[in-house]
Amino acid sequence: MTHFMIDLYEREGDELLDRCKEKIILQNERRLYALPLPDKPPIFSNYSVKFLVDYEEEASPYFFNPYYFGVGNDEFEVQYLLPCAHCFITEGQKYFNSRKSLTLRDHVSRAFELHRQNEMNFYIDCQRPKLIDLNIRELTPRFLEVLKMENEENSYGGILSSTWYLREFASQAEVMDYLSTGEGGHEIQPVVHRGNIFEAFDSYEQSTNFFPKDERESAFTLLPFREEEGLPGNLRKLYDPTEPKWYRSKDTKEENA
Repeated sequence: MTHFMIDLYEREGDELLDRCKEKIILQNERRLYALPLPDKPPIFSNYSVKFLVDYEEEASPYFFNPYYFGVGNDEFEVQYLLPCAHCFITEGQKYFNSRKSLTLRDHVSRAFELHRQNEMNFYIDCQRPKLIDLNIRELTPRFLEVLKMENEENSYGGILSSTWYLREFASQAEVMDYLSTGEGGHEIQPVVHRGNIFEAFDSYEQSTNFFPKDERESAFTLLPFREEEGLPGNLRKLYDPTEPKWYRSKDTKEENA
């Protein structure tokens, strides 16, 4: 997805920016208070990306919080994105979880239904497409499965290029059939990125979530296989093999479950 973002910026960045400004200027003619014009292409992402253009200038997208995507309304706050925006969302199931489809707000669903009218595009990655809300999946024109990735390295272990081997599907129905039967879709031309893609973003950005909090006397939870006397209660309970009451509860706090 980062490759697609960089490629978009290099191929269409100037054109996107011009088109974006044109649409804002048109709207400003109908407004009492004019909106300011952007100074870089309307590319947004919910994760940090930086890359070099022309070997000197560093570029990056605008920050985007998918929880605040939606059409304007009187009830919920939204993040107003630029016209012609291309939005790159990683771990999409976090925001558009199919298990919570009944609670997806109308102003969010409506925004996906109408986004083409503002010439917007969305790129969403996820572990499995079924995790994404059905309303969004049904509006998606293109599905890609990453089959594998290969890096070409120099003699010092530095990455010279990355190649992704992909399978493409024409509809979410074809994806669902493929997940059930293993058949469907077709392999397409591999996508190649020249240079080290990992210099553009931190692929281990979330690794700190697996470490103890940065507090006094914090430590990893290292226990023997047999419960030992003298262990505090919060560690003794880890030896209980039964499922905790809170594990599948909708309550957010353990003590409320």
